[in-house]
Amino acid sequence: MRINFDIIPEFLLLFGLKIFGMKRLLAIFTAVIISSCDDGDLTLERLNFDESAVETPCGELLLFKIGESRKESLMIELQGETTEIFSSLPTNGNSRRYTINNNSVKALYRIFEGDVNRNYFCNAIPPTEPQVIEEWYATGGTVEIVTSLEEDDNDNLPAELEGIVVNPDGTINREASQDTDGDGLPDYLDIDDDGDNVLTSQEIAIANNEIIFTDTDGDGIPNYLDTDDDNDGVSTMNEDLNGDNNPANDIQTGNTEANYLIPSLNEVTTLPVSRRNHTYIEAYTSTIGLVDGFQLINSGQEVKYDVPRYDFGTVTTQITQQETGN
Repeated sequence: MRINFDIIPEFLLLFGLKIFGMKRLLAIFTAVIISSCDDGDLTLERLNFDESAVETPCGELLLFKIGESRKESLMIELQGETTEIFSSLPTNGNSRRYTINNNSVKALYRIFEGDVNRNYFCNAIPPTEPQVIEEWYATGGTVEIVTSLEEDDNDNLPAELEGIVVNPDGTINREASQDTDGDGLPDYLDIDDDGDNVLTSQEIAIANNEIIFTDTDGDGIPNYLDTDDDNDGVSTMNEDLNGDNNPANDIQTGNTEANYLIPSLNEVTTLPVSRRNHTYIEAYTSTIGLVDGFQLINSGQEVKYDVPRYDFGTVTTQITQQETGN
């Protein structure tokens, strides 16, 4: 069947063309809307560093992660800073903030032609290989490092059982915390809470993950807080017959317990004894984030990644402190 368009009224042709044009325009408009809509977190490409730990920082100061492929890295440069920021608390509050300016403070993403390792980033003279084949940099935002501190004497007693005092803001009031032996170290940092030269960890027992507070003389004071554990009238500290500042290893032949735990053995040492040096652990945890918007672009202003915040990772630092009791 052949249609003779000559007999179709002109207004019907125009009406059909208008309908066709509107449908086509609507389809184009819908496609544009679908392609441009997002939830506000425009992620053009995923960064593959979720399983990558932050490498040990180096220089002044470079933080970096190496991707699973070993051919990409995400870096933060904080010129003028050192690794000391990860072993101290900020003077005001618990966070440090650095505005990204692509000069002294940078956030970079690089793709390499070959595998990279720590030596590439931390050598005084960076190697020329592997070569960088792509580099993307942050357009702005802020590097935020939030640091917290936990101190512990590792004596198997939780701090809350050692009289620790916590201020309303969450900080620790060291001066107000319990100090049984008055040596200037609060019990939660003191490896020998009663100052008798027998370690607290040796004066308690652990059974089925529960703490057992030994009380040899049954006076109601557990050994770890008792300066005369067997109540023989001689202080535990002075039952150190070999003078090595450790009464726990003075065991008379034929016995299984140290002299300081046996009331009938009350010989006083003739050797000079003094309190042990004390050590405790400072554990700093620093959480690093790219906040206030994190966008990566290249030299051609092409956007690769754009999110409100990116959690870079965590750096942990442990320091052993030593103090001499008074």
